[in-house]
Amino acid sequence: MRFKKISKLANLVAATIIFANAVSGNVRAEEFGHKDESLSSVQEQSQILGDFALSTDFSWLNNYVFYGLTYDKKPVAQNTTTLTYLGDKIRPLDSLSLQNFVNYSTDQEEINETDGLIVGTMPLGKSFSAFGGYGLYYSPTDWFEKSQEFFGGISANSLPLNPTLTIAHDFDKGEGTYFQLSGSYSSDPVRLGKLELGAELSGRVAYNRGYWIGDENSGLSHAVVKAEFPINYKGICIAPFIEAQKSLNDSPAIEDISTYGIKATINLK
Repeated sequence: MRFKKISKLANLVAATIIFANAVSGNVRAEEFGHKDESLSSVQEQSQILGDFALSTDFSWLNNYVFYGLTYDKKPVAQNTTTLTYLGDKIRPLDSLSLQNFVNYSTDQEEINETDGLIVGTMPLGKSFSAFGGYGLYYSPTDWFEKSQEFFGGISANSLPLNPTLTIAHDFDKGEGTYFQLSGSYSSDPVRLGKLELGAELSGRVAYNRGYWIGDENSGLSHAVVKAEFPINYKGICIAPFIEAQKSLNDSPAIEDISTYGIKATINLK
């Protein structure tokens, strides 16, 4: 992806929308978080200061995989903070967000990545919605070379599994385009006192046209199935998750790998 030594490179679903039986989260990340890879969904954010909303999430993962490429096989801690404007002054946009992503490597014992993103969303009638934005990816430790990309996509909100097509084009060091089709399904929440328990299942399949792997490796990239179990209490959500990735490419940069972890999201009032 965006690092000097790629071993195998962070919604969006299936080239046969991988079946599911639950929901998927923020992202980059997913999860408006670009790093969460669901660029199309805005987190539930409590409104502060009138038309603005603020949310932050903290994640611990056993490894760091983004867009099929493995950044780090050791545990990492990540934070994504999002400030969103929801007022009428940006019409026809529904929302406009500024997002900051930070990755802490337990192996290197330092913050080795900090990214900035601008993302907008807008409705397309009653059945579809679109999103798009710009991302600047930077490593304060030269872990990877600074790069930039534009990304966007469209979601069919009224269809089963909420299929979403996402396209990201790196016009800098990555020199390539990434395509992702994803979908998700969530069970009805179960209330346990003041707690709300959920179950989410999502899937995605990707096509990589030279995005950080070179044109010679262009083709189907990988498929992922993810299960997540959010626990909501007022403005806080704790969500353990696990996902499995299957490589669909002969490139050594894309591998079979499993990721698990836990994410805590706080909607600040």
